[in-house]
Amino acid sequence: MQPTDSANPIRNWLLDHNMPARLAEWLSAKGISCSTVRQEKWDEITNGELVEKACEKYQVLLTRDRGFAVSAAGRLRASNLAVVLVTIPQSRAKEYMRHFEKYWSVNPIHPDSGKMIEWP
Repeated sequence: MQPTDSANPIRNWLLDHNMPARLAEWLSAKGISCSTVRQEKWDEITNGELVEKACEKYQVLLTRDRGFAVSAAGRLRASNLAVVLVTIPQSRAKEYMRHFEKYWSVNPIHPDSGKMIEWP
């Protein structure tokens, strides 16, 4: 898969509710169309429903929830959705973003359609 940047066709990403909202703005500045579960008003639906809706509208789903990522990955066989389990330890949003940016500069996310990957 191509590196994720403005030349990459995989641009429609969804951030799970456990990802910092400011990450959506940061990814948008990288040329990636990005929304959050809250923006979609999907924060009250089940994980199964979330995966179904994400498959219809998005190409990549970022989450920090390992259980959810594994569960979602089990539903990907007939989907082009890529699930990215972000393994950066939880911290305050500003510190988390600093870590995210540092890891991205060395190893941008390379989503793989229909699969789950762990990053970084």
